[in-house]
Amino acid sequence: MASWILVQLISLPWSLTVVIISLSATADEQGQTLIDSYCRSGAAYDNLKQCQSNAQTLAQKLRDGAMKNGGFQQASNGGPPNEVFGLVMCFVNFNLSMCESCLSGAPNFVNYECPYTWVSGALYDACVLKYSNESSLSVSDESTRSDVLDEGGGFYAHDMDRMNTTRGKLINRLSLEAAGSSLRFAYGNETYTDTDLQSDSQAMYGLVQCSRDLAPSECTKCVDDLHRLMVLQLNSTAGNVKGFNCYVRYSIDPMKITTPATGAASFLRSSKHRKRPLNIAMFAAAGSVLLLAGLGTLVWVFTHRLNERTEEMEEDLFDDEEMADEFSKGTGPKRFRYNELAVATGNFADRGKLGEGGFGSVYRGFIKDLKLDVAIKRVSKSSKRGRKEYISEVRIISRLRHHNLVQLIGWCHGAGELLLVYELMPGGSLDTHLYSMEGVLTWPVRHEIMLGISSALLYLHQEWEQCVLHRDIKPSNIMLDTCFSAKLGDFGLARLVDHSHGSHTTELAGTMGYMD
Repeated sequence: MASWILVQLISLPWSLTVVIISLSATADEQGQTLIDSYCRSGAAYDNLKQCQSNAQTLAQKLRDGAMKNGGFQQASNGGPPNEVFGLVMCFVNFNLSMCESCLSGAPNFVNYECPYTWVSGALYDACVLKYSNESSLSVSDESTRSDVLDEGGGFYAHDMDRMNTTRGKLINRLSLEAAGSSLRFAYGNETYTDTDLQSDSQAMYGLVQCSRDLAPSECTKCVDDLHRLMVLQLNSTAGNVKGFNCYVRYSIDPMKITTPATGAASFLRSSKHRKRPLNIAMFAAAGSVLLLAGLGTLVWVFTHRLNERTEEMEEDLFDDEEMADEFSKGTGPKRFRYNELAVATGNFADRGKLGEGGFGSVYRGFIKDLKLDVAIKRVSKSSKRGRKEYISEVRIISRLRHHNLVQLIGWCHGAGELLLVYELMPGGSLDTHLYSMEGVLTWPVRHEIMLGISSALLYLHQEWEQCVLHRDIKPSNIMLDTCFSAKLGDFGLARLVDHSHGSHTTELAGTMGYMD
C-alpha cells in the first residue's frame, strides 16, 4: 500500500512535467512557420560541386555565428564567380533555441525552392535568411516585402483616434531609438487610455527591430513602410508586421522578448505599471518551480533507471539471433534510442512526413545533440519483407563509403520499431523533378546527375570488396542534395555477391511492372 501511494505521488509531478514539456515542444514548432519567400532569376551559380561546398559551409557559419552574436550574422563563403553572401537574423519575440531550430531548416527550404539562383530568401516566424551573389543584401528589390500577421490578445478600441495617435507616437519614437542603437532594436511603452479598458490608465507596448546591417536612415524608412501597413489592422489594440529587413509590433500587454545583446529571454515592461502583481506572480512562480524541481528530482531517480531497463528489455525481446548476427557485421552508424528519434520528429507527426513507400514512411527530423537535419525511415512492423529490408540496409550500406551514396547515420530497433536515420537530402528525389513543370532540370544538371549515379554503380559493382547489386534503381531512389548532386539510396533489395561469382542472382527483384 505504501509503495502504491509513493508511485501515485511521484506520478503526479511527472505528469505535470510531461504537460510542460509538451507545451514547450509546441512553442518550439511555432517559430518554424514560413511567412514569405522569394527567388530572383539571373544570378545562377557556375560550378555545382563548388556550390555544394559553399552552401553547406555558409549555412553552418551563419547559424553558429548568430548563436554567438545575439541573433544576427552576416558572412560569405567561396571565391568569385561562386562566392555566396548570406545574412540571418533572429526575431526577438522568439528565444534563441527556437531561432536555432528555424535556422537549421531555412537553408534547406531556400535551396529546394530556388535551386538555380543564389538571390533568395525565406522569412519565418523566428528567423529570416537571405542569400545573394552580391554583398549588399539589405538593398535588394525584395527588402521591403512583408506580411501583416495575426496578433492574438487584441480587441477593438472604443476610441480609435486615440489608439492610432498613441500607436503612431510610440512607433515613431521606437523607430528613432532603434536606428540609433548598434543592435537596431528598441522596446518601450506609452500611456494609453480607453473607456473599454478595466483601468483608467493603460500602457501600450511597442517593439521595433531592424537588421543590423541597415544604415540608420534605412532602418527608419523600413519601419515607416511597415507602420503604414498597420492601417490594415484598423483599430485593433495589438498588431504585428514582419518583413525581411525589419519588424514592428505593438500591444497593450507586455511582450516576452529575447534581448539581442545577451540572448536572454525576459519580460520587458515599464516599472510603473503592474509592479506589485508582477512581484506576486514571480514569487508564486518561483515557489511552484522549486516544488516541481524537488519532486522532479525524485521522479528522475525513481524512474530513470526503470525506463532505461524497460527500454533495454523491449530491445532485447526484439533482438533475435538473426538480428544480432546481422548487425554485428555493420560498423560506423550510431545506434539511437527510440525516444531520441521520437523527439527529433515531433513524435513522427504527419506534418514532417517526406514520403511513403511500400515498406514504411520517411520523416524529417532534427537531432539536437548532433545539430543535424536528418531523414528517418520508419519501417512497417507488420511486414516481414520490410524487416528483411531493414536488416539488409544496415548490413550493407553501413559498410559503404562513397560520396554518391546516401549516408546512413544510424539505426534503431527499440520499442517495437524499426528505424533508419539518413542524411537529409534537401533536393528530394529525382522523380519529383522529372515530372514537375516548375524548375525543369537543365541539361548540365542532368549530366551531373548521370555522372554521379554512374560513379556510384562503378563503386558498387567493381571497386568495393564485394559486388553490391542494388536491384531497385529508379528515379525515386536517386536523391539530390542542395546543389542537385545525385546520391543513390534505398538498399533494401540489395544483395552481396563475390566478384568471382559474377552478377547473377537466384530471384527476381525490383519494382513490379515499373518503367521510367
